[in-house]
Amino acid sequence: MRYLELKRNVSNEKKIQKLIQAGDHNVSNAIEKRKNELDEAYRKKVADEDKSAQNKKSYIRGLFKYFGVGKKLLYPVPSFDGTAQNQLAIFLGFQIDKSKSNPYAPSAIKLRFAVASSQKYIAIPASYIKDINAIKGASIGVADYDITTNIEEWSNRIKETTKDRSIRYIVTGNILQAFASFKGKLVSYTTIDNEIKKGILMPEHWSADTETKGKVIVPVAKATKIIKSMSNGSSVFGSGNISFFKLFDNRYKVSVPAARKKGGEIYLNEDLLKLVENNLFEKVGSQMTTHVSFENIEPFLTVLQDQSGITISVTLSQIDAIGLVNTATKKRVKIKAPPNEVIPKVNPKALKLKAIALKLKLELLSF
Repeated sequence: MRYLELKRNVSNEKKIQKLIQAGDHNVSNAIEKRKNELDEAYRKKVADEDKSAQNKKSYIRGLFKYFGVGKKLLYPVPSFDGTAQNQLAIFLGFQIDKSKSNPYAPSAIKLRFAVASSQKYIAIPASYIKDINAIKGASIGVADYDITTNIEEWSNRIKETTKDRSIRYIVTGNILQAFASFKGKLVSYTTIDNEIKKGILMPEHWSADTETKGKVIVPVAKATKIIKSMSNGSSVFGSGNISFFKLFDNRYKVSVPAARKKGGEIYLNEDLLKLVENNLFEKVGSQMTTHVSFENIEPFLTVLQDQSGITISVTLSQIDAIGLVNTATKKRVKIKAPPNEVIPKVNPKALKLKAIALKLKLELLSF
């Protein structure tokens, strides 16, 4: 319909109108040429739509063929160390909402899984191709039995993983800052002293040893020595998506998101602008960047910490190598033995006289 409407209004297009107003004899040829262009564009559009529909049709048919109700699968769960832990899963079937205008579109079809973990049930739209391919990839070579056996195995696995008590991690402290480094669910929890606090509940398979081993989050100004000692071409990243790059001319390139909500607090800060080159940040793609001299990097970091609360993650080896923590060492002091105790000499006659005097005093007091 759109292309038919365009063909009807070809004579009203600006280019054609100019030819008509100029009295050009080639107006009819120009109109015919434009109509042919629209016909060709229409045919290409139809071909592209047909190809897209065929691809979607083939994809959905492939899902219907691969996923059967009761099929035993492995569902990969991210473990936050770059790998995935595969959980036993049973396919429960497709969920199709026929009340929608296009119920068989990939985004309208959901694949339902029973997972032998705390999640237990997951529904994934068919349009999530990456997630579905991950399930198919993890399930290669899985021994699939009949539906009764699969469900029995799933039930036994659920019983093994169901616990009255389990160890989970909650990130506390500055929660807003913590969300920049930790992805979890904001919850309220009660301490052993019946205090109600808020924190970030980490996922079930999150490992504190793996995720935070060797890393310490410190205020950016406390890491001045580390940033000043960066080698040429190296980089450091902080909270708020701020990044520092050490250039070969002993300057620093500082980059923050161009979106005002994300980086405006930094690239519009007047105190920071006084310390950067040309007193401004320049937009480069989706980032706002500037350069800071080696002499100004320390006050620049101080302003970032005091006014924006920026932090960076450093390793224990960096802390030890740069001397971020100064440990006071005590000098050994030689301990001298105490002097020999001097026992005063006592005159026995004097003691005898004192005893007689005390006895007489007591006798007088008794009358």
